[in-house]
Formats: sequence, structure tokens, C-alpha cells
Amino acid sequence: MTYQYFDVSGNAVVLRKPIDYIPAGWTPIPPQPDPNHTWDGTQWVVAAVDLQAQRDTAVLDRTTFCKKLRALGVLPIGEASAAARGEWPATFAGFTAGLTPEEAEDAQIEWAGALNIHYTHPLLQALALAYANGDQAGATAILDQIFGIS
Repeated sequence: MTYQYFDVSGNAVVLRKPIDYIPAGWTPIPPQPDPNHTWDGTQWVVAAVDLQAQRDTAVLDRTTFCKKLRALGVLPIGEASAAARGEWPATFAGFTAGLTPEEAEDAQIEWAGALNIHYTHPLLQALALAYANGDQAGATAILDQIFGIS
């Protein structure tokens, strides 16, 4: 454990053990509640979360991804296990309806070959947008929920 203070000049002082007295002009800093808090000079505040950075690096293996889709009701039982094996679930059929036959087959090939599902992959973004009926905010919200981004 460390003990933190501001000295008379406003500089942070970190000590490895407590001191018997606090020098004049020093201000003790309470312990940091958790790594998500930063000191603003007067109190610990929740640090800003960079959601886009989380989205840019978010990845799930296909099995976990399909379990989450089932848990959220996006894929029904049976389709989720088929999707986890790389099969194209019937629920995704509506997505391919607006594609050319080649684009539809390419999407199915990409799904079948994917071991990991990346948040930012264009196919996933398009599937989420189709699921949300073209609502970008809705697509982002469902993907954030699937990938545990908050």
C-alpha cells in the first residue's frame, strides 16, 4: 500500500509507509478506489472511458459470440449451436436478401471460416445494422452488449 500527499507546492508525494505526522501544508489523498478513478486535485473521479478504443480491440471467439447471441435472444437454440459450428443461421437470411448472390456467398464463406469475431469487422457491422433495422445507434448498442463494452 502507498500513502499519497500533496506537498505545499502542489506536487504529489507517494510514500511506501505511513508517516507519524503530516507536514504543514501537506494534504493527504485518500486511497484510490479502483484503477478506473483518477485524482482531479480535490477528489477521485471516474476516469473517462474510451468506448471507441474498446470497440476497436474487442474480439470474441465464435463459440462465445454465439452463446451471447443466444443469451440475448438474437439467435434461438439450435441456430446458435449451428452458427458456432460455422453454419449460416436462418436468422441471418434476411441480411443476405439485399445482397448479390456472390456477396451473399462471400458473407457465408467469411462466417464459416471465422474463428474469432471482431467488433469492427465489416460483416459483423452490416449484420448488426440489419438486425437493428438500419438504426446505427441500435446496432452499436447490441454489439456493445454482446462484447461487454460499457
